[in-house]
Amino acid sequence: RRKNLVINYEIHGSSGSLKGEEVEGHLKKTIDLSYTPVIAPLIVIEKATYGLTQEGINSKISDIQIELYTLSAIANRKSLGLPISIEDNAKLLNENGGLRIPHLQKKLEAANTLKEGFVDVSKIIQQRVEDSGGGKIDIGSDEDLNTLFGVNPNPGSPKQLRISYTVLGHDSERMTHSNEITYPSGFPRNYIMPRQDNHVAEAVERVEQVGEGGGGG
Repeated sequence: RRKNLVINYEIHGSSGSLKGEEVEGHLKKTIDLSYTPVIAPLIVIEKATYGLTQEGINSKISDIQIELYTLSAIANRKSLGLPISIEDNAKLLNENGGLRIPHLQKKLEAANTLKEGFVDVSKIIQQRVEDSGGGKIDIGSDEDLNTLFGVNPNPGSPKQLRISYTVLGHDSERMTHSNEITYPSGFPRNYIMPRQDNHVAEAVERVEQVGEGGGGG
């Protein structure tokens, strides 16, 4: 009696079936299925900007306003003679011991004068990802971003590197925070669903100091 070899498989979230007919204990045709479980790049940059976007400005203003509201509430309780914790009392002071609320009020005034100015650096960041093997975003704090991106989009103003990215689904070892899907049988399926995220890094503009012997026309 003839027999068939039937193989049901799932690769990278896609299922399929292979069927081979047997003759005298041998397959009539060779079954050959191969797949390289490598996704390159694993990280896809959706958008990356360097400079100061309106979103970045709004975020700065919002963060300052939230902290001001929190500290004002603490200061108000303290002025009324109500007990406050040691931690809350410490929040009212800067690292140098000065009052933080006036400092934040000045920061808020400055933030409201910020102007938008940025460049799209998505392609450059994507190339960095691919140069690193496709699985990480690696930009050191010692790198000059103006040199890396070839421009200073907002001279003299605070800048941010804002990156929106997607980590693609993959069927190798767990590398994201997503939950694994399971088969109906309950056995774990080694496939990680995609996820999206954002990262914002503040850029510090270093100003070269000119010594007494420095030139000046």
